Amino acid sequence: MALLDDMGEMYIVPGGEIDKFRIAALFFDVSLLQKVGELNGAYLFNKIDIPSTLLKGIQEELSRLEKRKTLLLGEEEQILIKIVEAAEKTVPVARALNDYYAVLRDRYEALSRGGATEQVVMLRGWIPDADLDSVRKSLADFDSSIELILSDPEPGDDVPTLMNNPVWCLPFENLTRLYGVPGYREMDPTPLMAPFFVVFFGMCLGDAGYGLIMIGLFTWFLKKYKKMPRGFSEF
Repeated sequence: MALLDDMGEMYIVPGGEIDKFRIAALFFDVSLLQKVGELNGAYLFNKIDIPSTLLKGIQEELSRLEKRKTLLLGEEEQILIKIVEAAEKTVPVARALNDYYAVLRDRYEALSRGGATEQVVMLRGWIPDADLDSVRKSLADFDSSIELILSDPEPGDDVPTLMNNPVWCLPFENLTRLYGVPGYREMDPTPLMAPFFVVFFGMCLGDAGYGLIMIGLFTWFLKKYKKMPRGFSEF
């Protein structure tokens, strides 16, 4: 194009035989902007501002971009190699952890559903801490056939109360139960109330001799019948 001379270039995108229009791009020096603008009325060119970093010719810029592309592809290849090396180390661990926690999830889901199948029965209850070793020993012979899962009570659980008092307080536990068993997270009042029970009992009898006779009779009775149920022996 004579208008551009040596100060610009024109590129035409190849098209098919049936195409009536071709896409053309004009690259020229800014000093020719007014002259080239006269073509806009006839051919409807759109102006595209070239970045200020484009200081050389088109071929030089394409060459620079091609080198940049080659450099980035090399960096990408190195990054992919590092990713593969990291994956070889971490993926097996991640898969093992995934399997482990999947088993735990399935186990707890099964526990939450509870119930029994044709071959499996689930029992759920409460075990005092002092009896854990005894329970484990009792189940040791069936270790390959059972699974014992222990967990602490959670807020909202209806935990039964185990009254654990010194030997001298045991006779008074039944009296405490008459007024209501304290909750799992409440204090057992038996040791505090035991002296008052004794005083109240003495006031009701009113006769120390009669009390001594009753103590003797109960002592003889307890020694004679040692294998009575726990509640009777404590009383």
